[in-house]
Amino acid sequence: MANQHALIRTKSSLFSEKLGKYGRIVLPFEFFVHIVTPILVALGIGVLLVILLISPLQALYGIGVTIVALLPAMVILYSLTRKYDTGRMMQIGGCLDLVVGAAAFAFFQVGLLASLVQLGVKGPSLKWGKISDTRNSSALGTKNS
Repeated sequence: MANQHALIRTKSSLFSEKLGKYGRIVLPFEFFVHIVTPILVALGIGVLLVILLISPLQALYGIGVTIVALLPAMVILYSLTRKYDTGRMMQIGGCLDLVVGAAAFAFFQVGLLASLVQLGVKGPSLKWGKISDTRNSSALGTKNS
């Protein structure tokens, strides 16, 4: 939520030439990933549910089109998992890593949407406070008298 709050507060810096590549590339990408994408995913799921209630056959057609549209992204995800060998790191393999990747994306979107809603309803949750000294004297190399 803190990242989303910072991105919303600094939205005037999107595509800023003064910030160089950060303002032209990095900040817009972060804004899209953390602010725009969860909203688009929620809207897409909402539209799909409405279509499913109104016309189930049309919804199946929509799901089919979505799957075809997602195929390039899935191929890229699959090739990246092969390139960086993430399947072996997670001890999964084959097409199961695609399922895990899609599930991670979905959970990430739910978390981002929930924090956006909370940010919109309650405002930012800034919890700054002094942390008491937790170091013990032996770790600092000093002796207690």
